Amino acid sequence: MSEDKGPTVQPAGVDQQSGEQPVGATCAYPGCTNEPRRVGPDHRGAKPKYCDQRDDQGRPAHTALSAFRERQRLDRARAAGGGAEAVEPGDLDRPVTMAAARAAQIRRDVVADMERFAARMEGMLSALRAAGDPEAAEAQIEAVQAEAAEQISAARAELAREAQRRQAAETEAAEARAAAVEADERLAAAQQAADERVAAARSEVERITADTSEQVAAAHSETEQARAAAQAAQDQAAEQIAAARAEAEERVTAIRAEAATEAAQVRDEAAAEVAAARQAAEQAQADAEAAIVRAREEAAQQIAAADQARADAERTAAAQVEQARSEVEQARAEAEQTRSEAERRVTAAEQRAAQAHTAAEELRAELDRARTDADRDRSTARADLAAAREEIARVREEAAQQVADVRAGADRERDLAAERLADQQARAERAERLADQAAERAEKAEARADRLADQLTATGEPGEAEEPTPAKGTRGRRNKES
Repeated sequence: MSEDKGPTVQPAGVDQQSGEQPVGATCAYPGCTNEPRRVGPDHRGAKPKYCDQRDDQGRPAHTALSAFRERQRLDRARAAGGGAEAVEPGDLDRPVTMAAARAAQIRRDVVADMERFAARMEGMLSALRAAGDPEAAEAQIEAVQAEAAEQISAARAELAREAQRRQAAETEAAEARAAAVEADERLAAAQQAADERVAAARSEVERITADTSEQVAAAHSETEQARAAAQAAQDQAAEQIAAARAEAEERVTAIRAEAATEAAQVRDEAAAEVAAARQAAEQAQADAEAAIVRAREEAAQQIAAADQARADAERTAAAQVEQARSEVEQARAEAEQTRSEAERRVTAAEQRAAQAHTAAEELRAELDRARTDADRDRSTARADLAAAREEIARVREEAAQQVADVRAGADRERDLAAERLADQQARAERAERLADQAAERAEKAEARADRLADQLTATGEPGEAEEPTPAKGTRGRRNKES
């Protein structure tokens, strides 16, 4: 049989390796888009897969053998990188054997692929079972809840310790406030005592000042009285002198009027009396002046004593006031120091209390965050568990669908392979029958040739009858071998 390559134009979308189109749609020859050969309604057997295209000699160009050779040629050309066509081996004359071997190899490959796919599916299902195990998910949720509970317990313990520290700080602040109140009370008492001392000192100074003023007033009064007495004595002496002078003048006038003789005696007596009166007046004036001097000295002494007493009283009062002021200042300084210390302790206690409050608030916020995180983790874990379960269900469905598809595909491939094998076996059987028929015809032809040869031999022409006999016998043997 001669090899017919036929047209090699391949439209887009046609698989070059198999070259198969759906049965009953297009020709099964690679690259051919013609319709298969049509048959009548009374046709029996399988429907034709190839079209009615003929070669140059009028024989069918698209047959199972030519399609097989074309596929082999395309496979070799593709393996060689599109180079020149390789010489076809002699096994192409045995397509049934090659198809059976190829079907067995494909079956082994399919079985190996199915085993690998089954192993991978088992691994995937095992991993999905491990990932979607409810017990593992519950264990994870319990671990998350235990961790959250531990964090919450730790936060609560820290909150309790912070509350204790805050209580201690508040107690210390209360003690500091009590100390400050006590310091204020002590300061008020010291201030009151100092005020009482100052008031007593002022009262004493006022009393001493009043006494001194009374003594000075008495001294002034006595001085004024002495002055008045001295003035009265002086006035009295002046009056006496004036009276004595008047009396003397009267006497002088009387004496002058009486007698001139008695002028010298009277003059002497008058002079004596005048001298005596003058002496008495001078003595009275001297006594009055001495009394005034004594009164002044006594008044000055009394004033000096009063001034000394007042100065002593003022010094004593000033010393007492200064001592009281010093004590008040010292008490005030101590109270101020105590108040500052108390305020510092109160401030420190308030700061510690504020820090404790802030820490407590932070701990509460941390506790709230921990609770929120725990709730979120719990919700996330539940959502992840639900999603994992849904994913497991979906993957299981997909895996089951894929397994079903693979099994269906394997079944289809097996059925198709069985169908092809049956078709090839039927073709082989038909080929064998044709070969047997050809062999039988060849034997008949050989027998006829032998008879003709015998006839030719009998007629005496062996040379012309011997040549076709081996050729016919060889052709019959070839047909029988094929």
